[in-house]
This record gives sequence, structure tokens and C-alpha cells, in this order.
Amino acid sequence: MLKSFAEHLFEAMEKHGVEYIFGIPGVHTAEIYRALADTSIRHITPRHEQGAGFMADGYARVTGRPGVCLVITGPGLANISTAMLQAQADSIPMLVFATCNNPSNFPLGRLHEMRDQSAFGEQIALVSRRIDHPEQISSVIDDAFALFEHGRPGPVLLQIPLDVIHSKEIPRQFAHTAGNVDRITDTAPDLRAVAKDLNQSQSPVIVIGGGAKHAASEILDLAERLDAPIVTTINASSCLPAEHLLVVRASPSLGPIR
Repeated sequence: MLKSFAEHLFEAMEKHGVEYIFGIPGVHTAEIYRALADTSIRHITPRHEQGAGFMADGYARVTGRPGVCLVITGPGLANISTAMLQAQADSIPMLVFATCNNPSNFPLGRLHEMRDQSAFGEQIALVSRRIDHPEQISSVIDDAFALFEHGRPGPVLLQIPLDVIHSKEIPRQFAHTAGNVDRITDTAPDLRAVAKDLNQSQSPVIVIGGGAKHAASEILDLAERLDAPIVTTINASSCLPAEHLLVVRASPSLGPIR
């Protein structure tokens, strides 16, 4: 029995616990939407792709899980770019699927044709990859979620050519191929060096961002051991109790704080 690309796509997303997708159906994504009804994933339709991006951003901020979007070629990707750039600046995990015209068809005046969509994607995403074969879908989604969990999060863009979307493959266990994703390595030697420097420091200051939201107790313990004030970015402003004597209750953008 043949299985469509869209079915493989949603299977891979369900494996990672995706519950919601934000997007606007269009001509280029219609084939993907055909398979959505048979999944547990709920689709939320905004009035504009930028709205889809900011919905995904808000979902990620509230839940800590990546927000997922599906947009059409060219204008759809351009519309969501504002939200993606904001997510990149704020280290918000966002997974964006965008269709694209087949590379061999340019320039033929295809619908929503963009001169170089891949180059555009590289400017607005932390990682941008094109899925050229249906069997890549599982591995590239695995890589995206590995980045969200182990690297600095941000928007990941996966572009899907139209001929790939319409292909059908015999179901099989896809082999995982490593992508260009940062992963955690053994950091013990680095931590020992940092500990040595901290023990010898005279006036240490701790600066934390949103990535520290799950380490509040450890940060407070370290700060108390060092008697070090803690400065938080806006994304980390709710991580620590504001009444704690070592928490600096002012923005790091202010001159005196710097």
C-alpha cells in the first residue's frame, strides 16, 4: 500500500508530540492538508500567515514546546518572516514548513515563484533545509527537535518542493541521516574551568536569558554561593522570584545595569 508524503509528514510530527499546526491552506499545500483529517493534530487558521507565526510563537512561550506552521510558497513564507525573525531574536522554538517551486522550474513564471526562496529562508531562519526526497522527512524533523531540545532554539524552516509533496512512497523504516544541527557534547572540562574562574572571581555577576527558565533553583543556589547579583533578560524576567535580594529588578538594556 502506497503512503503519501503528507502521511509520512504527519506521522513524524505526531511522534514528537505535535498537537497544533497554524497555517492557511493554499493551492500548493492542498495535498498536505488532505492527510490532516486522519491525524490527532488540530489545525488553527488565522487571517494572515504573520498571525500564524505569532500564534506559534505565543504557543511556544506558554507551553515551552515548538510552535508549528504550514505556509505556501513565496508570499506565504514572506508573510510569516516577521514572526520568524522575532522568534530568532528571542530564541523561541518554531518549526515552519513552506512549500516551494521545483528548483528545475525556475524561471518559468510559476505561481508564487520567488527568485531564490532558499536564500530568503536562510536569512530568516536559524536553520533552513530543503526536503528533496520523501525519505528525508523523518530525519530532518528529528534534527529540528534535537536543535530545540539541545541547542539554542529558534525558527527552523523546512522547504518542500511541489514534486516531493505529490510523490508516493512504499512505507519503510527511514534511515536517519544527521543534519547540520548543534547537539550537546561532554561539557565537564568546560564546567571545571568555569568553576575555577568563578571561585577566583572578586565581583561576579550572573546574566540569564530565557533558556534558563528550567534552572531557577540551580541559578539561585549558584548566586547565593557566589553572592552574585542576577540580571535577567526580558525573556527570563519571570524565572526567578523578584523579591529575592540578589535579583536585579531592572532591564539589562539600561545604562546603569550594563
